[in-house]
Amino acid sequence: MRPSKFRRVVMVCTTALASMALLSGCTLVTTILAASEPTLDPLPTVTEEPIATTPTPTPAEVGTPTDFFNLKPGDCFDLNVDESAALLYVSCDPPHLYEAYASYSMPGESTYPGDDEVDMFATTSCLDSFTSYVGTTHAQSMFTISWISPTQRSWESLNDREILCTLTPVDGYATTGSAKDSRR
Repeated sequence: MRPSKFRRVVMVCTTALASMALLSGCTLVTTILAASEPTLDPLPTVTEEPIATTPTPTPAEVGTPTDFFNLKPGDCFDLNVDESAALLYVSCDPPHLYEAYASYSMPGESTYPGDDEVDMFATTSCLDSFTSYVGTTHAQSMFTISWISPTQRSWESLNDREILCTLTPVDGYATTGSAKDSRR
């Protein structure tokens, strides 16, 4: 078994060395042939205008942490890392994921009506006001609706009845500018 393995190693090494020699020879032949060809005058070069480059972007604006109760229609914001507060922007110019567009007060007693009833009220109310804010129907828009609504605790202890309608890009990527009358 040993001689057979030894022969294979010798054959592989010999083949590798022969290949290297052959390739070196090809390179050398090419160099010699290239040196014997007559030199031609170079063609004139055409210089094109440099392509304008985009300036290096400045660091993104950071929103100011604020409580959800402080948001109002027209505000653009993101959520902080643990989603416990909104990061409010001075304007809608910086990239952002959410824009508040309508606010409703949900009628109700002191007992929380339940998540399903709150969601049904929010869905109906937010869809009703979407077209007048964006300028196109929800079905044709690049935005989808969401809302900030009372929890059982905020309903019963803080008398929270506000449904704040928000919109966010369907693709989940931040957008710039306000969606108001954008027809997007």
